[in-house]
Amino acid sequence: MDKKTRVVISGYYGFDNTGDEAILFAIINMLKANIKSIEIIVLSNDPESTALAYKVKAVNRFNPHSIINAIKSCDLLISGGGSLLQDVTSLKTIPYYLFIAQLGILFRKKVVFYSQGIGPVNHIINKHLIRYIANKVNYIFVRDKKSKLFLESMAIKTNIEISPDPVFALKLDHTLTFQIKKEIRYKKTVGIYIRPWKNQAQIIKVITQISAYLLSLDYKIYFISMQPIQDTQIARQIATSLKNNNITVIERPLTISETLAFTANFEFIIGMRLHSLIMAIIANTPAIALSYDPKIENIMNELHIDHQIKIEDISFSALKLHVDYVIENLESERNKLIDLIDIKDIQKPIHYIRKLLLDY
Repeated sequence: MDKKTRVVISGYYGFDNTGDEAILFAIINMLKANIKSIEIIVLSNDPESTALAYKVKAVNRFNPHSIINAIKSCDLLISGGGSLLQDVTSLKTIPYYLFIAQLGILFRKKVVFYSQGIGPVNHIINKHLIRYIANKVNYIFVRDKKSKLFLESMAIKTNIEISPDPVFALKLDHTLTFQIKKEIRYKKTVGIYIRPWKNQAQIIKVITQISAYLLSLDYKIYFISMQPIQDTQIARQIATSLKNNNITVIERPLTISETLAFTANFEFIIGMRLHSLIMAIIANTPAIALSYDPKIENIMNELHIDHQIKIEDISFSALKLHVDYVIENLESERNKLIDLIDIKDIQKPIHYIRKLLLDY
């Protein structure tokens, strides 16, 4: 029997966040497609669910014994993708992920940062930690130019290359997309993907206003929760205030393929979650981005997608301008999204990892 090549993947997995789960799903698919006899071990908040969903092994990301055993037995550690190295959501985020990378270095394993979005990093100690660890890994792939520039400004000597978010590699399940089209049974539909944020009262007010406006134009609205425990409550609040049968809040957790299939059936979307926007691009569905984080602006700017509003500047008048433009120019907006991403660029990390592991 061939010796298994063991790869450990570290990231924000097992938290029922569709965006991060889509990242994991895409990375696993590409690894399995390109490396024979591979065994994948994921560090997860919910190991049982992760193992079942992706047909991999998984261990508790907070269990030191399990983490050490997994890394000691592996050939390569992947850190990423996603926004792992930032200190906006929590001061613990950067130390945690760099500690995992340091374990890989300590046990003399190959370590690759995989299509990460770097920053914002506001605390000087975190910058020192990133510099220390990043200079010891084998290779760094980042998902946008600003992340690369940020690392280069810190005198990182490890090779740094840009590779788009791995979720761009996902493909539509056309059978499922057709089934959802029959389920919707409505021509004019809009998807709205929002999340809690600091100015939540203003976000709810504006989304309620724009929803009322869309309903007046005979649109049916679907609220899609990409992290249900966070997003569903806001969506329910808006739907309850409008009391209209043409608003549907999808409360059940959707699979990655279902989320992508729903997105493909909308005329356009309004998205606050980054991976709702990425899925819209995959599906050639025009998108209006509500940017609460530089990662959204970075990716939208690199793809020359102009429909963006900073979340702190959100207003009905600003959002209505984008909505009206997209409605009036649906076909041209769709055409802009065709072949926007080169699959070769998305696969750069996988090809490097394959060469690193198998010396092809």
